[in-house]
Order: sequence, then C-alpha cells, then structure tokens
Amino acid sequence: MRVSLGERALGDRAPCLVVADVGCNHDGDLARATALVDAAAASGADAVLFHSFHAADLNARRHQLPEPGGNGWRLERLELHTEWHAVLRARAIAGGLLFLATAYDVQRAALLAALGLPAMSAADLGDAALLAAFGGFGRPILLAAGGAPRDAVETALAAVAAGAGAPSRLPPIVLVAGTAGSRAADADLGEIAALRARFGCLVGWADRTPGWALGIGAVALGASLVVKGLTDDRARRGPDHATALAREEFRAFAAAVREIEAAGRGAGPRAGAG
Repeated sequence: MRVSLGERALGDRAPCLVVADVGCNHDGDLARATALVDAAAASGADAVLFHSFHAADLNARRHQLPEPGGNGWRLERLELHTEWHAVLRARAIAGGLLFLATAYDVQRAALLAALGLPAMSAADLGDAALLAAFGGFGRPILLAAGGAPRDAVETALAAVAAGAGAPSRLPPIVLVAGTAGSRAADADLGEIAALRARFGCLVGWADRTPGWALGIGAVALGASLVVKGLTDDRARRGPDHATALAREEFRAFAAAVREIEAAGRGAGPRAGAG
C-alpha cells in the first residue's frame, strides 16, 4: 500500500517520512519560523509541519495555555499569519522539504489547498465540516487518531467520504497515531498495527513525548511517517518547546530513523504492514 505526497512515496517499502513539527514554536516571529524551516532541512527532515488557525475562531482563545514556568501563553501569539504561509512554503521547497500545515478551520484549509500542499492535515476528529471540506479537496489526508475511540475514527472517515461525494473521489487517508499529551506512559505503539488492520490505511506516529525513543520504536513497528517537534530552544516559553528536539538532536533522531530502516531492508513489507 502506498500514497503519493507530491513526488514522495509513502507506505510499504518506502522510506519513513520524517516530519519536523515546528507547530507553534515560531512564537509569532516569521524570522524564527523561517530559521526553523532551514533547521529542519539541515537536520535530515523530509517535511516541515506548522499549525494554521485563526485564534479568534478557537474557543480556547479566552484561556491561557499551560507552559513550563507557569506563565500564560495566549493563542493570538502563536497564530501563523495568513501571508506567512506562502513565504514558508517557498522556503521549505527551496530546502527540499514538503511543506505541511494542520488546518483548524475550513477557511485555513481552503488557503492551504490553494497553496498546493501535497496533503491536508487535521487534528480534530470531531469537526465534521472541516473533514468534509478535506474530502472535497481530493488530496491525501493526515488524520490524527492517537488514542481516539474506534467509533470516533469511523465517524471522521465517514465525514471525509461525505465531502468526497463518491467512493471514486475519496482521497487516501493516513491515520496518525500517538498521544495527545507528553506522557510516554500514555502511549500505545500497538496502535500502529491495530489501526492499519482495522481501517486498511497507512499509519504514522506523532511523538509528543520528551526525547525520541517512541518515535524510533514507531518506525521499527512500521509507521509510514513520524512527526517530531523541532525548536530552537527547549527552554523557551510556550506549550510545545519542552518536548521538541533542538536542531542537533533532531539530526541525530533523523539519522537513527535511517539506521532502523537500513536494518530492516530486505525483510519484506515494513513491520506492522498487516
């Protein structure tokens, strides 16, 4: 089973796609966002991922996000401004990276589709309108499913199918397992094989825990892509810096992924392929 993300093949006998998740670690600074794209390219990543949302459209905008040190960090400070998307996409492409962004509303999803992103990324299984819009764009979908009940995944897939309008127009879907929080104890790497067996989709892994042990384990168990945070400084304030990797750490992580893959060459389909 394979899926094409632009010119990149994803799936059985294809290299695991290493995704540097900048997310909101740009802290509202375009220069920092650009530097993190460059760091991703220099560290062996295949793709870079941002979070794209309108802070005013999120209910959580009225609350402060938890962060190390106990100081508040408001969503408005973490927003990826509309005009930045094209700038960062161009920078990523120049560095040989796929540019990806997780859309949190239909308007941002339309913006990303218009930019020609090779895949759409969704973090909310419960947003039927957004998932239906994704289905209508006709390009591969990365759908966060870590720890979600199976019926929630089924409902989300049905929303995508409704948006596609016909089985022949249903885009490829990659389910992304992982944990919502940062506790390794909450992780279940067995989801990789279980989700593929249950839904017949390729499965990736989003590692939000400190370090990279779970990410490497996921690759060994057949994850088609692995998402890991990237920051310029883990000590920076903000919700995602503490569990991300700095540039040289990310380089070591990406190299370890390739070592794991090399050790499994010639063994048939990737582990966990079902």
